[in-house]
Amino acid sequence: MNTKSFVQNLNQITAALISMTPAQREVVHQSIRESQVELPTNELFQPIFDTSSSCPHCTSTHLRKWGKSGETQRYRCNHCAKTF
Repeated sequence: MNTKSFVQNLNQITAALISMTPAQREVVHQSIRESQVELPTNELFQPIFDTSSSCPHCTSTHLRKWGKSGETQRYRCNHCAKTF
């Protein structure tokens, strides 16, 4: 899923939640709580980064791997020298 479609899906979900009554939102909340599975951060963000791999600071695409934080890959921008 690319970033644009992810944001569109998130906006649709947000609009649906806003249009619900408090009782309906509570049902959704309980359903999420019961089915909640802990996902590692890298499983959430890595697919988004893989589809648009650019520096979040200067948008350069000249990057190199820069170690790991836990299981999450870190990168360093060759243009602005910032890490993320």
